[in-house]
Parts: sequence; structure tokens; C-alpha cells
Amino acid sequence: MDLLCPWCFIEKHSLDALMQRYTEEHPEVRFEVAYKPYYIAQTMAKRNVEKRSVYDRLNNLYPNFLSRIQVTGAKYDIAFSIRGLTGSTRPAHRLIALALHELGAAAQSRVVETLFQGHFEDGRDISDEGWLISVGVAAGMPEAVVRLGLEDEDAARRVDAMAEAARDVIGVEAVPCVMVQGRYKVGGYQESQVFESLFEKIRQAGEAF
Repeated sequence: MDLLCPWCFIEKHSLDALMQRYTEEHPEVRFEVAYKPYYIAQTMAKRNVEKRSVYDRLNNLYPNFLSRIQVTGAKYDIAFSIRGLTGSTRPAHRLIALALHELGAAAQSRVVETLFQGHFEDGRDISDEGWLISVGVAAGMPEAVVRLGLEDEDAARRVDAMAEAARDVIGVEAVPCVMVQGRYKVGGYQESQVFESLFEKIRQAGEAF
């Protein structure tokens, strides 16, 4: 998952809705989701990149890219409004990893949602350290812990290593990419029916979620 990827934001909303419905239909099923880093723009400047230029470039490479994400996002109450500045996603990924370590999976998901929403809907800059700190504090972490986590070079290297492992070990070539039970890899944006079929396969086989 990378915060520059609009399809990752859409996939998150699609999966969140599916998992809620699926657990209501099958109360014995429990999901726990962990978000892992992947860098889709490793050479991007650390900060002060015009956000619109990034997505206009994608629109030139993939015709109707912007209209497709706007139409698909609207199905999940996402109002894409790409404006403002951006930069490297590395610090934001450190915050996401810190949230998982300090607060657990549910809180990490809320942090990811806030960052996606800020980047794609509210014109926020995901390379803005001040904003990242405020997101971490709002999630329930002490400010000192968030600051230390963002400044910790060892933590940064661990996050970079996870991103490299996603590409070199797991074989992730693009995002979104969802791993279910560490065994089933679903690459690219997929409609919820694909995941529901996979969940049914796992449940009927008696495998633990």
C-alpha cells in the first residue's frame, strides 16, 4: 500500500465494507488487517511537489485515469479533489508502522484512513511532519512518541526493508496488493466479489481467518 495510490484508497473502502458485511453474515469470522509499506515513487522529492502534476502525468500515461478514480471512488463516498503539495511517503509510512506497534491494527487503519482522506480529499501534504504528528496524536499516541518515531533512523530503515521485501521477496509489482493469510495474493484493484469468493473458499475449507 502506498498513500500516493488512489486505487489503494478505493480498495480500502471496498474491503472495509465487505469485511463488515461478511462478519455480520458469518459471526465466527474475524478479520485483522495490517497495512505494509510499498513505494511507488521512490525518486520523488522529499517535499514541495505539486500534487496535481503527479496525477496529470498518470492521466497522460493511462487515459481517463482521473475520471475513473473519481467515478469509482464516488461509489465508496470518496470525493477525490487532488490539490496542494505532496512529497515522499516514507515519513507517513513510518507513522503507519508506529501506529500498528503502539496501538494495534484497528488504530492503524484509522491512521491510514486519515492520511488517505487528507491527501486525496482535503489538500493535505503527506510529507508535512507537523500534520503527521497531529494525526498520530489524534490517534492516541503521545506527541513525544510520534516525534521520536518519525525521527528514528533505525525505524526508517525497518520500514524501508519491509517495502523492499514486498517487492523482492513477496513479488509485489504494483499496488494495491492484498495478501490474505500470508498465502493468497490479490494484485491490482479488484471489486469486492473477488475477495468475497476468496473468503468463502477459505471459510468452507475450514481454514482459520
